[in-house]
Amino acid sequence: MASMKKEIEVMTSMKKEIEVMASMKNEVKVMAGMKKEIEVMASMKKEIEVMASMKNEVKVMAGIMKKEIKVIAGMKKEIERMASMKKGSKSDGWYEKGNRSDGQYEKEIEVMASMKNEEK
Repeated sequence: MASMKKEIEVMTSMKKEIEVMASMKNEVKVMAGMKKEIEVMASMKKEIEVMASMKNEVKVMAGIMKKEIKVIAGMKKEIERMASMKKGSKSDGWYEKGNRSDGQYEKEIEVMASMKNEEK
């Protein structure tokens, strides 16, 4: 009888442990649900990293475009200078008759002037 009583006490205490384990099971389910949220957050982290790298690429592209715009602006000044030479500033040394025997400079000035007109 005494041994049965001890076994019943052991089983009663085990019942409490089983109840504790059952409540822990619910907590494990909650944690499993959180795992999915953590995975979503991890994938968002990758997207944020991609966006950050794109930001750097945009900065690089902006820098390149800025340099190209400066080059184009510099070319515009050259084209305007060449066009003004065509209009009649023939007193410039390289444009005098002795330096343009083949008409090459006139052709270059016409090309530059047409480029200026296309820019507008």
